[in-house]
Amino acid sequence: MGKYFSTESELYAHFQPFFESLLKNEDVGGQLREKKMSFRFITRDPGAEIALDAREGEGKVTTGQGEKNEDVLIQLRADLLHQLMLGKIRLMPAIMGRQISARGLMNKQKELGAMISTLSQLYKDYLTANNKQDMLN
Repeated sequence: MGKYFSTESELYAHFQPFFESLLKNEDVGGQLREKKMSFRFITRDPGAEIALDAREGEGKVTTGQGEKNEDVLIQLRADLLHQLMLGKIRLMPAIMGRQISARGLMNKQKELGAMISTLSQLYKDYLTANNKQDMLN
């Protein structure tokens, strides 16, 4: 397993509330809904799936295997998802370097990459608020 997540349930307990907070954030949630973003992260080490879909209504976050009808599907190690949210790696260079595999609409991949790079402070705040400062390194 990875450095930060040993089980699928640990990953869900960590990322599901964070993604839900993004939908509730006035600025970020508004951008996600305006751009009608939908994406699914499929992780390994541990294997898990988490999706955010802001194409309709207020948006929703789902965990577990789904229909995979999101605009962007990203496959990566769970620890890389954490590093991506921290801003330690960037989506498009990681895709080009084959650290991450992505499928879906290229324009949505670019929009997601740009959005993720602006989310790192929100993610750091989330870690601090949840007494997970050890994950900031």
